[in-house]
Amino acid sequence: MNCSSSNVVYLLRCKTCGIQYVGSCTTPFRTRFSNYKSCNKYHKDKTVPQQELHKHFDLPGHSGFADFEYTFIDQGSSLEDVRKRERFWQYKLNTFLPHGLNVKLLFRIRPFFELLSFLGITDA
Repeated sequence: MNCSSSNVVYLLRCKTCGIQYVGSCTTPFRTRFSNYKSCNKYHKDKTVPQQELHKHFDLPGHSGFADFEYTFIDQGSSLEDVRKRERFWQYKLNTFLPHGLNVKLLFRIRPFFELLSFLGITDA
């Protein structure tokens, strides 16, 4: 795997404090990495969500995105496969808050909208 690889699961690790984040992308990793840097540069704007990963860049003693290193840890064959592998590594490496920078979702978006549709709620 390299920066041109797609469908990868990667680990970001802060070199300053060691905290970790597991992510995935179906686009070339290079594109995703550039998006992280762009979001970090502009995350103070209200138009860009402030994720835990981006908040971490501004902590005292940290030097922004330069503090992070990345490692490819897995690769999938489809979006669903990549998401399953990402979730596996998040649990295996215990990267959920407060031990890491991943946020644990309480529900999955697609099943939620399927439930709304089943209940006849279409204006959500």
